[in-house]
Amino acid sequence: MSGGSSTTGAEVAIRLAELGMDVAILDPAAEACAGVVGRIEDRGGRAMAIAADAADRGAVESALARVTSAWCEPSVLVNAVDATGGERLCDMSDARWEAATVRPLRGVFAASRLLADSMSEAGWGRVVTIAPPLADGAEHSTLRAGLEGFTRTIALELEAFGVTANLIAPRRPQVGLHSGGASDELPGGAARYARAVADAVSALLGAAAAAVTGQIVYVGADATD
Repeated sequence: MSGGSSTTGAEVAIRLAELGMDVAILDPAAEACAGVVGRIEDRGGRAMAIAADAADRGAVESALARVTSAWCEPSVLVNAVDATGGERLCDMSDARWEAATVRPLRGVFAASRLLADSMSEAGWGRVVTIAPPLADGAEHSTLRAGLEGFTRTIALELEAFGVTANLIAPRRPQVGLHSGGASDELPGGAARYARAVADAVSALLGAAAAAVTGQIVYVGADATD
């Protein structure tokens, strides 16, 4: 999975391990994922954190080679997309726009493209992308629209090969989204929110969701205080 240093990413990583999966976390701030890796290993699971920017194709290819060498070819990809606070259109720089829209979309594209062939050849695969909470700002709405369109398109392309692609689109929680750490270290509202997203990931990876693809799954505000 990419993006395991956020609160939601950490909770999802632990849930994947609880489902019996080996978990490789790609994150530019790999050191921030050490606690999550440690908790998974303490529970008897296998995990690694790799310092890699998902928007950097070479870094993602190197990370995949490392994971494949240590374990096997991944059959599940979870993209946990993060976002910072929004800005007014008139105040937004070109660099801010690129960082908030182009780079996150490139990261989801790069990881999905890299694994699509091996998943298709295996006849089974799951791609789950977690959108950041929708906040004020044109860059956030553009990113959400891009993630939705990309997910629906690759779902149509990969469906015939037994690969599904879905998007979890949470609404803005009230507390703690970017504070880091797994849910039992967080205030009540943030813990419920992180668990709700992890529940949605679990459901989309389960056998009952084998025919569910190209869908937008919303985690509502009732998961927060």
